[in-house]
Amino acid sequence: MKFMQHSVIYGVSNILSRTVTFFLLPIYLAYLTAADYGILEISNTFFSLLLVVVLLNIDSGLFKLFYDKDVEFSQEEKVGTVFSFYFLYGLGISTLLIFLSPYISTLIFGSKDFSYITILVVLSSFFQGLVQLYLSIYRMKEKPFIYCAFNIALTILLALLNILFVVKFQRNYQGVREASVIGIFSIAFILFALNYKIKFRINIQALKRVLFLSIPLAGSGLASWALNLTDRYMLRVLLPVETAFTQIGIYGLSSKYASIMQILIVTPFMMAWSTLMFTYQYEENAKEIYARVLDIFVAGSIVLYLLSSIFSKFILNLLTSNQDFSEAFTIVPLLSLSFLSYGYYMVFTVGVTLVEKTKYMMYSNIYGAIVNIGMNFFLIPLLGFKGAAISSLSANIVRISYLYFFSQKRYYIPYKIFRNAFIVAIALISSNLGLFYLDNNLQKALLFILTVIVIITVSPLPFYKLIKQRIGK
Repeated sequence: MKFMQHSVIYGVSNILSRTVTFFLLPIYLAYLTAADYGILEISNTFFSLLLVVVLLNIDSGLFKLFYDKDVEFSQEEKVGTVFSFYFLYGLGISTLLIFLSPYISTLIFGSKDFSYITILVVLSSFFQGLVQLYLSIYRMKEKPFIYCAFNIALTILLALLNILFVVKFQRNYQGVREASVIGIFSIAFILFALNYKIKFRINIQALKRVLFLSIPLAGSGLASWALNLTDRYMLRVLLPVETAFTQIGIYGLSSKYASIMQILIVTPFMMAWSTLMFTYQYEENAKEIYARVLDIFVAGSIVLYLLSSIFSKFILNLLTSNQDFSEAFTIVPLLSLSFLSYGYYMVFTVGVTLVEKTKYMMYSNIYGAIVNIGMNFFLIPLLGFKGAAISSLSANIVRISYLYFFSQKRYYIPYKIFRNAFIVAIALISSNLGLFYLDNNLQKALLFILTVIVIITVSPLPFYKLIKQRIGK
């Protein structure tokens, strides 16, 4: 009961935070050009990379070590060691990066003119790592409400500061990054003051244990970053300077819209699934339950996917009238499916997780990243941001296929894989038909209804039996 309660609390907090961030989008689109938004997307990509490099996933390593009942060192030593290491290592790396900011700016943005933005990103990543460490303490001590309160407070503060800097001060994309530094630093300072009892020390044995646990996770995080975010950077590198940031901005808007699938479907599912997969393993019909989870997730998620994709042009036109972003709708079906595919990926993790072969999850991320980077080199010069979207979906298909294959070898589950794959394919085709070939919303609505009927017909779920039972009553 406690696990489910905590999952719901964390899930609601995460969804609320992401939703608040999503509603900043119209403000960005009103005050930023597509090129400005592209620069912001590149800085966000750099921020995500730095957070992995600076934090090294030591919050996850501490989480595991915190509950180990070893007599060598106390929980206070473990926590103190991790924080001491982060301040020494994180400050050292951040100082070095700030010193090298002109060169890093040239590498990331293609010009030394973005050195200031580079410094802001470095500072915000260091403070964000500190916030995550402090919040992990509340998770370890099973205080989800405090964790969620700070998480939501940070989101609201960042939103207000963004509005102030972008709308009031008209600081453009620089204002977004300035607001990020101020907001994250403010929450980090409050957390530092509340946790003043943490003593700074370094226990070498404790540090070795934490790094042994966290560095492989950081490697997996880097592979995941390469899979999901390098497309922005490669658009910058592979396209002409005069169009690169504009195309990144278009791609970024489409990606932000497509992340609805992650906010409303994938994240809540992950929160519940991370616990439920273990509770089902001792059931007599465990494998049948796991197979049915895929059926339910596919059928449920595809409905929202269809709605958001078929009507994406109409919705994006409501969000902005800026013609710089007029083509953003064209890749929504591809990117939405890329986001949704992570939910399918999580379903297939059950096999390798139960037999403790999670290395295949890391391998799948690595192979997916290789495919993504390789296809981007070929498709971006030909198709621009559309090539990046095709590469992203293809890489996710490779990642899922790899994990599915090895998961089935280690722990076979009777998935209705072909019928579910057919449903996804039908949804992708229908979304593109409605988006590109139907003119009005009534026609789109009729196509949506027709597609849902087809899905009900071919789905492994017993929809007809349920309908007959309802009619019989």
